[in-house]
Amino acid sequence: MKTNFLKTIYINQHQKKKGEYSNNASNYIQVLFYFLVVGFVSFYHSAIANNTSKTNTEN
Repeated sequence: MKTNFLKTIYINQHQKKKGEYSNNASNYIQVLFYFLVVGFVSFYHSAIANNTSKTNTEN
């Protein structure tokens, strides 16, 4: 999923005309937002995994 998203962004950036510089900022914002979401989801899942492992060992 990560690689497909990055490939589409890479392809979109290279298909654009060289004169269009205004859309680069929005692409960078999309990339930053994507990494923020991925980091939050991975952190959230690791926290859930830690909680479930703790409850399993306690039981």
